[in-house]
Amino acid sequence: MNLRPSAVFPACPTLARLMLAPALALCLGLPACSRQDTTPAAAGALSAEAPPASAAVAQADSLKREALIRLAFPGWRDDDKGRVVRARLPDQEYKGKGEAPLVEDTIDVKPIQVIRLDDTHAVMLTEGVAVDEGGTRNDSHAAGAWLGAYFFTRNGEAWQLDRRVDGYDYTGVEGSLGQSSVTKISATDFALTQTWGSCWQGYCGSWASVYRLAPGQISTLLDSVAMSAENSGALEPCADALAGKPLAPAERGTDSQDDGEQVCYQVGGKPAFALGTDAPGELTLTFQGEEVKVPGGAAKPRRRSLDAVVRYRFQDGRYLVSQGQNPVPSF
Repeated sequence: MNLRPSAVFPACPTLARLMLAPALALCLGLPACSRQDTTPAAAGALSAEAPPASAAVAQADSLKREALIRLAFPGWRDDDKGRVVRARLPDQEYKGKGEAPLVEDTIDVKPIQVIRLDDTHAVMLTEGVAVDEGGTRNDSHAAGAWLGAYFFTRNGEAWQLDRRVDGYDYTGVEGSLGQSSVTKISATDFALTQTWGSCWQGYCGSWASVYRLAPGQISTLLDSVAMSAENSGALEPCADALAGKPLAPAERGTDSQDDGEQVCYQVGGKPAFALGTDAPGELTLTFQGEEVKVPGGAAKPRRRSLDAVVRYRFQDGRYLVSQGQNPVPSF
Protein backbone atom coordinates (compact mmCIF):
# COMPACT_ATOMS: atom_id res chain seq x y z
CA MET A 1 0.00 0.00 0.00
CA ASN A 2 1.41 3.37 -0.88
CA LEU A 3 0.01 6.70 0.29
CA ARG A 4 2.46 8.65 -1.66
CA PRO A 5 1.08 11.21 -4.09
CA SER A 6 4.59 11.88 -5.58
CA ALA A 7 14.70 26.95 -5.26
CA VAL A 8 13.76 29.80 -4.84
CA PHE A 9 14.89 31.97 -7.75
CA PRO A 10 12.49 33.66 -10.15
CA ALA A 11 12.61 32.51 -13.77
CA CYS A 12 15.06 34.47 -15.85
CA PRO A 13 12.46 36.21 -18.09
CA THR A 14 11.19 37.93 -14.95
CA LEU A 15 14.70 38.99 -14.04
CA ALA A 16 15.15 40.38 -17.51
CA ARG A 17 12.23 42.71 -17.00
CA LEU A 18 13.44 43.82 -13.57
CA MET A 19 17.19 44.13 -14.02
CA LEU A 20 19.54 46.04 -16.29
CA ALA A 21 21.48 44.39 -19.09
CA PRO A 22 24.51 43.45 -16.90
CA ALA A 23 22.17 41.70 -14.51
CA LEU A 24 20.59 39.85 -17.42
CA ALA A 25 23.99 38.62 -18.50
CA LEU A 26 24.56 37.32 -14.97
CA CYS A 27 21.17 35.58 -15.04
CA LEU A 28 22.16 33.66 -18.14
CA GLY A 29 24.76 31.83 -16.07
CA LEU A 30 22.45 30.80 -13.25
CA PRO A 31 21.13 27.24 -12.86
CA ALA A 32 17.55 28.53 -12.90
CA CYS A 33 18.06 29.57 -16.53
CA SER A 34 18.91 26.08 -17.72
CA ARG A 35 16.65 23.04 -18.01
CA GLN A 36 17.54 19.64 -16.68
CA ASP A 37 16.10 16.28 -17.67
CA THR A 38 14.60 14.32 -14.80
CA THR A 39 12.07 11.58 -14.15
CA PRO A 40 8.62 12.25 -12.66
CA ALA A 41 9.65 10.41 -9.48
CA ALA A 42 12.37 12.99 -8.96
CA ALA A 43 10.40 16.02 -10.06
CA GLY A 44 11.47 17.86 -6.93
CA ALA A 45 15.01 17.93 -8.27
CA LEU A 46 14.01 20.84 -10.49
CA SER A 47 13.76 23.04 -7.41
CA ALA A 48 17.51 22.54 -7.02
CA GLU A 49 18.38 26.09 -7.97
CA ALA A 50 20.98 28.53 -6.78
CA PRO A 51 19.90 30.14 -3.50
CA PRO A 52 18.68 33.73 -3.39
CA ALA A 53 21.41 36.31 -3.39
CA SER A 54 20.76 37.17 0.25
CA ALA A 55 21.18 33.53 1.32
CA ALA A 56 24.27 33.06 -0.87
CA VAL A 57 26.05 35.93 0.89
CA ALA A 58 25.08 34.78 4.37
CA GLN A 59 27.29 32.22 6.07
CA ALA A 60 27.18 29.96 9.12
CA ASP A 61 30.19 29.30 11.31
CA SER A 62 29.08 25.76 12.13
CA LEU A 63 26.96 22.87 10.84
CA LYS A 64 24.40 23.21 13.60
CA ARG A 65 20.88 22.67 12.29
CA GLU A 66 19.55 25.99 13.56
CA ALA A 67 22.34 27.91 11.83
CA LEU A 68 21.99 26.13 8.49
CA ILE A 69 18.23 26.35 8.21
CA ARG A 70 18.37 30.11 8.71
CA LEU A 71 20.55 30.32 5.61
CA ALA A 72 17.75 28.60 3.67
CA PHE A 73 14.91 30.43 5.45
CA PRO A 74 16.06 33.70 7.07
CA GLY A 75 14.04 34.45 10.17
CA TRP A 76 13.24 30.78 10.86
CA ARG A 77 12.77 29.91 14.52
CA ASP A 78 11.71 26.70 16.18
CA ASP A 79 8.15 27.41 17.27
CA ASP A 80 4.70 26.97 15.74
CA LYS A 81 4.81 30.27 13.85
CA GLY A 82 8.54 30.48 13.17
CA ARG A 83 8.69 27.16 11.33
CA VAL A 84 6.04 28.24 8.79
CA VAL A 85 7.75 29.36 5.56
CA ARG A 86 7.10 29.79 1.85
CA ALA A 87 8.74 27.21 -0.42
CA ARG A 88 8.68 26.14 -4.07
CA LEU A 89 7.33 22.60 -4.40
CA PRO A 90 6.29 20.27 -7.24
CA ASP A 91 2.61 20.73 -8.04
CA GLN A 92 0.81 17.62 -6.75
CA GLU A 93 -2.24 18.43 -8.88
CA TYR A 94 -0.24 18.31 -12.12
CA LYS A 95 -1.55 15.62 -14.50
CA GLY A 96 0.68 16.27 -17.50
CA LYS A 97 3.72 14.42 -18.76
CA GLY A 98 7.24 15.00 -17.51
CA GLU A 99 8.22 16.77 -14.33
CA ALA A 100 5.64 18.67 -12.34
CA PRO A 101 6.01 22.48 -12.38
CA LEU A 102 7.02 24.21 -9.19
CA VAL A 103 4.46 26.20 -7.25
CA GLU A 104 4.91 28.38 -4.19
CA ASP A 105 3.28 26.95 -1.09
CA THR A 106 3.35 27.17 2.69
CA ILE A 107 4.95 24.48 4.83
CA ASP A 108 5.95 23.94 8.44
CA VAL A 109 9.60 22.98 8.00
CA LYS A 110 12.19 21.57 10.39
CA PRO A 111 15.67 20.04 9.93
CA ILE A 112 15.93 16.28 10.49
CA GLN A 113 19.52 15.46 9.51
CA VAL A 114 22.79 17.26 8.76
CA ILE A 115 25.45 15.16 7.05
CA ARG A 116 29.00 16.31 6.42
CA LEU A 117 29.70 14.68 3.06
CA ASP A 118 33.42 15.54 2.98
CA ASP A 119 35.75 18.29 4.19
CA THR A 120 34.07 21.02 2.16
CA HIS A 121 30.51 19.77 1.52
CA ALA A 122 27.46 19.12 3.68
CA VAL A 123 23.73 18.60 3.26
CA MET A 124 20.80 19.42 5.53
CA LEU A 125 17.62 17.36 5.13
CA THR A 126 14.26 18.75 6.18
CA GLU A 127 10.69 17.65 6.78
CA GLY A 128 8.03 20.00 5.45
CA VAL A 129 4.33 19.64 6.32
CA ALA A 130 1.67 21.47 4.32
CA VAL A 131 -0.04 24.36 6.15
CA ASP A 132 -3.43 25.74 5.08
CA GLU A 133 -4.39 29.43 4.87
CA GLY A 134 -5.52 29.37 8.49
CA GLY A 135 -2.13 28.13 9.67
CA THR A 136 -3.24 24.54 10.39
CA ARG A 137 -0.82 21.71 9.61
CA ASN A 138 -2.12 18.95 7.36
CA ASP A 139 -1.18 15.98 9.52
CA SER A 140 -4.21 13.82 8.73
CA HIS A 141 -3.71 10.07 8.44
CA ALA A 142 -3.48 10.17 4.65
CA ALA A 143 -1.11 13.16 4.50
CA GLY A 144 2.63 12.76 4.08
CA ALA A 145 5.45 15.31 4.22
CA TRP A 146 8.02 16.85 1.89
CA LEU A 147 11.66 15.78 2.01
CA GLY A 148 13.88 18.80 1.37
CA ALA A 149 17.63 18.88 0.71
CA TYR A 150 19.93 21.90 1.12
CA PHE A 151 23.56 21.69 0.05
CA PHE A 152 26.37 23.72 1.61
CA THR A 153 29.99 24.42 0.72
CA ARG A 154 32.68 25.50 3.15
CA ASN A 155 34.20 28.88 2.37
CA GLY A 156 37.22 29.26 4.62
CA GLU A 157 35.92 28.56 8.12
CA ALA A 158 32.26 29.23 7.27
CA TRP A 159 29.52 27.42 5.37
CA GLN A 160 27.29 28.87 2.68
CA LEU A 161 24.21 27.58 0.89
CA ASP A 162 24.82 26.85 -2.79
CA ARG A 163 21.92 24.56 -3.83
CA ARG A 164 18.42 23.91 -2.54
CA VAL A 165 15.61 21.43 -3.22
CA ASP A 166 12.58 22.49 -1.16
CA GLY A 167 10.59 19.37 -2.08
CA TYR A 168 12.48 16.43 -3.54
CA ASP A 169 9.96 13.75 -2.54
CA TYR A 170 6.57 13.49 -0.82
CA THR A 171 6.13 10.44 1.40
CA GLY A 172 5.16 9.26 4.88
CA VAL A 173 1.91 9.40 6.82
CA GLU A 174 0.20 11.67 9.37
CA GLY A 175 2.31 14.66 8.35
CA SER A 176 5.61 12.89 9.06
CA LEU A 177 8.42 11.37 7.05
CA GLY A 178 8.88 8.76 9.77
CA GLN A 179 12.28 7.60 10.99
CA SER A 180 15.49 8.52 9.19
CA SER A 181 18.96 6.97 9.25
CA VAL A 182 22.15 7.73 7.32
CA THR A 183 24.82 5.23 6.21
CA LYS A 184 28.02 5.72 4.23
CA ILE A 185 27.76 3.48 1.12
CA SER A 186 30.83 4.46 -0.94
CA ALA A 187 33.86 6.70 -0.79
CA THR A 188 31.73 9.64 -1.97
CA ASP A 189 28.11 8.65 -1.23
CA PHE A 190 25.76 8.36 1.73
CA ALA A 191 22.38 6.64 1.89
CA LEU A 192 19.41 8.25 3.64
CA THR A 193 16.79 5.65 4.62
CA GLN A 194 13.32 6.99 5.43
CA THR A 195 10.98 4.46 7.06
CA TRP A 196 7.33 5.16 7.80
CA GLY A 197 4.26 3.11 8.62
CA SER A 198 0.82 2.98 10.21
CA CYS A 199 -2.25 0.79 10.73
CA TRP A 200 -5.53 0.62 8.85
CA GLN A 201 -8.41 -1.34 10.48
CA GLY A 202 -6.02 -3.73 12.22
CA TYR A 203 -3.66 -4.15 9.26
CA CYS A 204 -0.27 -2.56 9.99
CA GLY A 205 2.69 -2.04 7.69
CA SER A 206 5.84 -0.04 7.09
CA TRP A 207 7.72 1.04 3.98
CA ALA A 208 11.15 2.48 3.28
CA SER A 209 12.71 4.68 0.62
CA VAL A 210 16.46 5.04 0.16
CA TYR A 211 18.09 8.17 -1.26
CA ARG A 212 21.63 8.69 -2.47
CA LEU A 213 23.44 11.77 -1.15
CA ALA A 214 26.63 13.22 -2.61
CA PRO A 215 28.03 16.77 -2.82
CA GLY A 216 25.27 18.83 -4.46
CA GLN A 217 23.21 15.76 -5.41
CA ILE A 218 20.22 13.74 -4.22
CA SER A 219 18.61 10.83 -6.10
CA THR A 220 16.32 7.89 -5.34
CA LEU A 221 17.94 4.48 -4.92
CA LEU A 222 14.88 2.54 -3.75
CA ASP A 223 11.28 3.73 -3.72
CA SER A 224 8.74 2.64 -1.06
CA VAL A 225 9.77 -0.98 -0.53
CA ALA A 226 7.63 -2.95 1.97
CA MET A 227 9.53 -3.54 5.22
CA SER A 228 6.95 -5.04 7.60
CA ALA A 229 3.33 -6.14 7.93
CA GLU A 230 1.09 -7.74 10.54
CA ASN A 231 -2.65 -8.23 10.98
CA SER A 232 -3.03 -9.30 14.60
CA GLY A 233 -5.76 -6.69 15.10
CA ALA A 234 -7.68 -7.36 11.90
CA LEU A 235 -9.00 -10.93 12.32
CA GLU A 236 -10.24 -12.44 15.59
CA PRO A 237 -7.89 -15.43 15.90
CA CYS A 238 -4.72 -13.72 14.67
CA ALA A 239 -3.37 -12.30 17.94
CA ASP A 240 -3.50 -15.71 19.65
CA ALA A 241 -2.49 -17.65 16.55
CA LEU A 242 0.62 -15.57 15.98
CA ALA A 243 1.51 -15.84 19.67
CA GLY A 244 1.22 -19.64 19.49
CA LYS A 245 -1.72 -19.84 21.92
CA PRO A 246 -4.54 -22.42 21.67
CA LEU A 247 -7.58 -21.11 19.81
CA ALA A 248 -11.07 -21.23 21.24
CA PRO A 249 -13.84 -22.43 18.88
CA ALA A 250 -15.44 -18.98 18.89
CA GLU A 251 -12.27 -17.51 17.36
CA ARG A 252 -12.58 -19.64 14.23
CA GLY A 253 -14.88 -17.30 12.35
CA THR A 254 -15.81 -17.21 8.69
CA ASP A 255 -14.88 -13.59 7.91
CA SER A 256 -11.92 -14.89 5.98
CA GLN A 257 -10.16 -14.93 2.65
CA ASP A 258 -10.57 -18.59 1.70
CA ASP A 259 -13.60 -20.76 2.59
CA GLY A 260 -13.58 -20.09 6.31
CA GLU A 261 -9.80 -20.10 6.55
CA GLN A 262 -8.23 -17.04 8.11
CA VAL A 263 -4.69 -16.00 7.22
CA CYS A 264 -2.59 -14.31 9.91
CA TYR A 265 0.92 -12.93 9.47
CA GLN A 266 3.68 -10.92 11.06
CA VAL A 267 6.99 -10.17 9.37
CA GLY A 268 9.62 -7.45 9.58
CA GLY A 269 12.85 -6.64 7.77
CA LYS A 270 16.10 -4.81 8.48
CA PRO A 271 18.43 -3.19 5.93
CA ALA A 272 22.22 -3.54 5.81
CA PHE A 273 24.47 -1.61 3.43
CA ALA A 274 27.86 -2.78 2.18
CA LEU A 275 30.50 -0.10 1.63
CA GLY A 276 31.38 0.27 -2.04
CA THR A 277 34.34 2.06 -3.59
CA ASP A 278 33.41 4.21 -6.57
CA ALA A 279 29.69 3.32 -6.39
CA PRO A 280 27.18 2.34 -3.68
CA GLY A 281 27.73 -1.14 -2.26
CA GLU A 282 25.16 -3.91 -2.06
CA LEU A 283 21.97 -3.52 0.01
CA THR A 284 20.66 -6.56 1.92
CA LEU A 285 17.19 -6.76 3.46
CA THR A 286 16.81 -9.55 6.04
CA PHE A 287 13.23 -10.52 6.94
CA GLN A 288 11.92 -12.66 9.79
CA GLY A 289 8.32 -13.68 10.40
CA GLU A 290 5.64 -16.27 9.87
CA GLU A 291 2.23 -16.87 8.36
CA VAL A 292 -0.47 -18.87 10.18
CA LYS A 293 -3.53 -20.22 8.36
CA VAL A 294 -6.40 -20.90 10.76
CA PRO A 295 -9.05 -23.30 9.35
CA GLY A 296 -12.71 -22.64 10.06
CA GLY A 297 -13.22 -26.09 11.59
CA ALA A 298 -11.28 -28.09 14.15
CA ALA A 299 -8.17 -28.66 12.06
CA LYS A 300 -4.86 -27.43 13.42
CA PRO A 301 -3.44 -24.11 12.22
CA ARG A 302 -0.79 -24.40 9.51
CA ARG A 303 2.38 -22.36 9.95
CA ARG A 304 4.80 -21.16 7.29
CA SER A 305 8.05 -19.26 7.75
CA LEU A 306 8.35 -15.86 6.08
CA ASP A 307 12.09 -15.62 6.72
CA ALA A 308 13.91 -14.32 3.64
CA VAL A 309 16.97 -12.45 2.43
CA VAL A 310 16.69 -10.02 -0.49
CA ARG A 311 19.81 -8.55 -2.06
CA TYR A 312 20.03 -5.44 -4.21
CA ARG A 313 22.87 -4.25 -6.41
CA PHE A 314 23.48 -0.74 -7.67
CA GLN A 315 22.76 -0.48 -11.39
CA ASP A 316 21.79 2.41 -13.66
CA GLY A 317 21.59 4.79 -10.72
CA ARG A 318 19.24 2.67 -8.58
CA TYR A 319 19.09 -0.44 -6.42
CA LEU A 320 17.73 -3.45 -8.33
CA VAL A 321 16.93 -6.89 -6.89
CA SER A 322 19.74 -9.35 -7.62
CA GLN A 323 18.59 -12.22 -5.38
CA GLY A 324 15.54 -13.21 -3.32
CA GLN A 325 11.93 -12.12 -3.04
CA ASN A 326 10.26 -9.76 -0.59
CA PRO A 327 7.98 -11.86 1.69
CA VAL A 328 5.93 -8.98 3.11
CA PRO A 329 2.21 -9.52 2.31
CA SER A 330 0.31 -6.69 0.66
CA PHE A 331 -3.03 -5.47 2.00
